[in-house]
Amino acid sequence: MKGNTFINNLIYEMGYTQEQISERSGVSQQVISKLKIGSSKSPSFITAQKLSQAFEVDINDIFQTK
Repeated sequence: MKGNTFINNLIYEMGYTQEQISERSGVSQQVISKLKIGSSKSPSFITAQKLSQAFEVDINDIFQTK
């Protein structure tokens, strides 16, 4: 899944808020918001690494398109 798909999955299917994602991952709410709305479809490697560690997913899953 792409970064914005991953973020939207956390929000709409898992029930997280942007604030909770930010707090849990250490990624700024501004970056989370950009990924959510799709103005930034793919996160930087560092952002993807933080998200993958915080939500215990393989980093490759964040970059894959499904």
